[in-house]
Amino acid sequence: MTLLVKLPGILADLGIGWLIYKYLTKKKKKLALLLTAVWLFNPITWYNSAIWGQTDSIVNILGLAAILFLLERRLVLFSILFILSAFFKGSLIIFTPILLFIALWQKHSLKEWARSAITALVIIILLSVWFHPQLDVLSWFFNLYKQRILPGEIGYLTANAFNFWWLIDSGKTLDSTIILGLSARIWGFVATFFGLGGIIYWLRKRVSDGTTFFSIALVTLLTFLLMTRIHERYLYPFFPYATILIGLSPGIVFPYLIISITHLLNLYHLFWAPAFKPLELLYLYQWFAQTISVINIGIFFYLLRSAHHPD
Repeated sequence: MTLLVKLPGILADLGIGWLIYKYLTKKKKKLALLLTAVWLFNPITWYNSAIWGQTDSIVNILGLAAILFLLERRLVLFSILFILSAFFKGSLIIFTPILLFIALWQKHSLKEWARSAITALVIIILLSVWFHPQLDVLSWFFNLYKQRILPGEIGYLTANAFNFWWLIDSGKTLDSTIILGLSARIWGFVATFFGLGGIIYWLRKRVSDGTTFFSIALVTLLTFLLMTRIHERYLYPFFPYATILIGLSPGIVFPYLIISITHLLNLYHLFWAPAFKPLELLYLYQWFAQTISVINIGIFFYLLRSAHHPD
């Protein structure tokens, strides 16, 4: 049973490594193997799948493959894989504004847009009908995501993510709490919306592979820090793109290293595997997790300040 639970995630991790290698051999051949190893041996990778048994890598291998196809201007294949990623789990929907902007910037023909839309629609119907074999399958699908999946199950300010909201209240405070006339949930959406707008405004100056990966990494970190109801694992999508970015922009090495450490410490919190009492005792001190949250916020601003246009 353990093998059945963990093997899909492990294989997906290897698949992401293969995609990183395949992409970088076209750009930076000398770094391709090294950065593939960085991905595969980074503790956050195998801790998530091989130790914890989570499936974030499955969502992200589909998402990464989709984005690589988009960069090749293969809109239909992008649509297929991105829909499959969202169908498995909707955590990468946060990328939609960035990816839609890139697709519009590429100026695809109306025929290509129509083919992509029809393909996506067919996939949604074919996958949904097994769970809801009724004529209203499309409305069922959208209501399922709108009412059950996207809102999440835990309505707290933070669901164990060491982020901005952890500094406000790390306890079981609901995000319906009113702050300056609006709920914390709304404030999270507003802040993320304006952040996304700023990233797209920056991206519009030059759309390239490097700026695309940088934008997606920033969006992941932005969402992790500012949205409510965020789990610690939701920072995972940052790493495949940041790993590739090291090959395109070596300046990303420092924040990559720091975020890897803070994310691993966040993953360890509450899971406690393997048992290591000296580390576990540190979490009893409120300042420890708060310090990690501040570091995560600091890295985000460091990336913003150092933002440039990688090749």
